[in-house]
Amino acid sequence: MKIKHQNHLSEELAKILLDFCVKSKPYDFCGSGSPSMRRMKILEYLVELQKNNEFFSVEQDGELLGGAIFSIDKQNNVVTLEIVFPNAGCVNSDLIKAWWKIIDLVFEMWPDSHIEGEIQRTYKKSNFINWIKRYDTRCQINNNMATWNK
Repeated sequence: MKIKHQNHLSEELAKILLDFCVKSKPYDFCGSGSPSMRRMKILEYLVELQKNNEFFSVEQDGELLGGAIFSIDKQNNVVTLEIVFPNAGCVNSDLIKAWWKIIDLVFEMWPDSHIEGEIQRTYKKSNFINWIKRYDTRCQINNNMATWNK
């Protein structure tokens, strides 16, 4: 498994994120009834993500498994998870191994930090939280806030 850290959202990673947003609806704007409005809002979100964020992607055997996007507050030692997303068809066990490799690298790059991310989704939120509790044993969830420590 190979982790790449980038300062921009690659075209291939952007396509995977766009597909993920359409299918998984991680934010309310991703569930708009109008396909053209949904796509426009997701593309606006992708443009916004390009500002001041760190991008990570995971490859295995030449196939992109997914990615994660973080914002970094070095002054307060907080790394905020903006979004983590798989490529369609990624197996849960591979996905969680990839995610753990990403967070290990984040902790290596910002050793005094912790990672936190607000669970913002409303679509299938309880299913998502149950998935996290089942597969991500390194995550603590409290009041819609997910936290990872070294």
